[in-house]
Amino acid sequence: MIKNKYITNLILKKYSIVFILSVSLFSGLLFKNIEIVRFFSFFYFFAIGYKYELKLDKKYCKYLLLISITLYILLLLINIPYEFYMLPHYNNKYGIIIRGITFIINPALFIAIINLIPNKKIVMVSNIGKTSLYIYALHRIPTLLLSYYLYPNKYYLLISIITSIILCCFITSVHKFLDILFKTKYLLLTSFLFIIILLIPLFDSHELNVNEYKELDNALTIGYVGDLILLEDQLKLSDNDFDYMFNNMKERFNNTDYVFGVLEGPVDDNSDYSYGNYSDNKELRLNYPTSFLKSIESAGIDFVTIANNHMLDRGTSAYNSTIANLNNSKLNYTGTKDNYKILSIKGVRIGVLAYTYGLNYLDSNNYEKYTNYLVDPYSKEFNKYKKQIHKDFVKLKKSNVDMIIVMPHYGTEFNYRIDIYQKRWNDFFVKEGANIILGDHSHVIEPIEYKNNSIIINSPGNYVNSYIGNDSDISMYVKLYINKNNHSIIAAEITPIIATKDSEGKYYPKLLKNTTSKNKDRVLEKISNVVLKNSVSKINNSYYYYPNKKYKYDNKYKLKLNNNDKKTLVYKKISENENICFIGDSITNGYKNGYKPWYLPLMSNFDKNIINISKESYTSYDIINKFSNKIEEAKCDLSIINVGTNDIRYNKENVNNYIDNIKRIVELTQGEDIVLSPWQTTENDYNISKKDKEKRKLYNTYNKELKKLDNAYCIDPNPYIKKVIQYNNENDYILDGVHPNNNEGIKLYSFAVLRGSDC
Repeated sequence: MIKNKYITNLILKKYSIVFILSVSLFSGLLFKNIEIVRFFSFFYFFAIGYKYELKLDKKYCKYLLLISITLYILLLLINIPYEFYMLPHYNNKYGIIIRGITFIINPALFIAIINLIPNKKIVMVSNIGKTSLYIYALHRIPTLLLSYYLYPNKYYLLISIITSIILCCFITSVHKFLDILFKTKYLLLTSFLFIIILLIPLFDSHELNVNEYKELDNALTIGYVGDLILLEDQLKLSDNDFDYMFNNMKERFNNTDYVFGVLEGPVDDNSDYSYGNYSDNKELRLNYPTSFLKSIESAGIDFVTIANNHMLDRGTSAYNSTIANLNNSKLNYTGTKDNYKILSIKGVRIGVLAYTYGLNYLDSNNYEKYTNYLVDPYSKEFNKYKKQIHKDFVKLKKSNVDMIIVMPHYGTEFNYRIDIYQKRWNDFFVKEGANIILGDHSHVIEPIEYKNNSIIINSPGNYVNSYIGNDSDISMYVKLYINKNNHSIIAAEITPIIATKDSEGKYYPKLLKNTTSKNKDRVLEKISNVVLKNSVSKINNSYYYYPNKKYKYDNKYKLKLNNNDKKTLVYKKISENENICFIGDSITNGYKNGYKPWYLPLMSNFDKNIINISKESYTSYDIINKFSNKIEEAKCDLSIINVGTNDIRYNKENVNNYIDNIKRIVELTQGEDIVLSPWQTTENDYNISKKDKEKRKLYNTYNKELKKLDNAYCIDPNPYIKKVIQYNNENDYILDGVHPNNNEGIKLYSFAVLRGSDC
């Protein structure tokens, strides 16, 4: 055993140890819980090594080594999940026992090995051993700085290794100086310096924290998608079906309370469609089929402005047809002369005004017959038009609106900077009381500004068209988060979009993580320099831009997959297919957790078109009888089906009926199918506790029958879920014995499907 006096010296008298203990813990508390875990898992190794005095007979050490390895093998056979080592709350006595065993095995192995190693000094190696405690505590400083400033630089790993070697060499050579530095009288000064160094990354942390997540989850959300344009070549390739342009963004639109866009051009089936591609020297005249309007509507866009320079490209007849077509659609709109709209979005009254700098092919004297006009700020009539627009704001304010949105069509084409036209009018709108300005016309992304509690999106760029010169293939979907109580702007979520050509020559949107490395670099440069005014190093699909002009990113739902995960059937099938259907009940619907479906973390690793066909409390019978048409119309390449939990919970279907219903669902789908065994609920589910044994038996029976399906793969996610919650706190994952929560729960369910076993 270690002598008592050494324990006393270790804990009470050696201030260097106390200091290093404090630094390590402080680092963990400031950054991530994983640092605290690492500290408690490894600290005693270095502490023992620092003052190791125990000498055992090598014969006993061999026994100690053998026993420790045997215990480790037993733990491996138990197959404890990785999540267990993250030190969550214990769910049962076995968790305490198993973790206790690991904390006994580790030092036992250490003591055995250190006694079995020949006692021969090797200059550098021996010095590193002596100073391992310093290296252990101080390594956080360079690694935190490297991860902050370099990641995801492709040389990050190499630089980290080189830095680690340099750090080991440096500390080894100055360990005597460190011994002096850590003595009592220097402790206060040293502690202060180390805390300052540790705090450097904290001052500008880019990950959303728990409170920010909560604030965003409770906010009213408004989306803005920019210029909706179809050029000549796009129309020739379309076959009058434009859904492909929106499929990859549809889920984002549907997860926003209300989405605005710019209908840049008339919609008239009786006039010639778009002529020109901008880059071909043709006189550009735009016009779109009504099917484009239907695609915009079905994508989840709610409102468009028609105040733009292309609205009269096909004359007054097409202009009038556009208004008639909009009136016959579910889309709300504004942009005609003296037209403004008042919307009620989640109980918030919002007034919308729209203006344009002019109309093509029309004398400026006639602009006001058709739309609301924004005169050039250098014009002698600037003050006159300011007075007219002031009256528009007065009308809205008299209507008791809570917020005002202005949608101006202005600026310089393909200019990433704001021109004087935009600046002067933006200043005026904000002064008059505009809370949100949704600008467009430049066809490229422009800065987002916060002014006097208002937000200005000068231009999000084009939403996907075939002209991609001047980096106009880069655009962004902007989602604004608004406090429901005081109507202040919390943040703007920016989702970069890349217009990408498929094998047929059609352009569709791609998210940043799924595009090529060259495009990623190009987009990051534009987003950094133009929009966020920050150096963005991490590739993410979305960035949150706050009023303090700092950006954040969201890792809440991202699954960190290993190489084995990427070899699984589920991963391969999702990778191979484009349109993915998820068919299920409330767990797929996300009914209990703020409508966050179980697959959200899994699908964050893919850029796929997702179609969710689900409803809370639905059984297999309900799916067949109420969703048959939806399933057939979806035409999915891959369907992941999970129904049956409610069949068992509510005693709705016997086994034969259930299997027949599953077979019918599989027959309705167009592509491949993966059927998941029904989610097993825990004893906290009140529907199960009544007849626990009977219902548990049903799960096993359902599983056996699903295994026999000929035309579908069958995956059972339940063993993985059971394994994780067995040694952890169920409440950290599951809300009511059934539904996953919207953070760790859906991550667990996603991993369970990915890592599940065959039925």
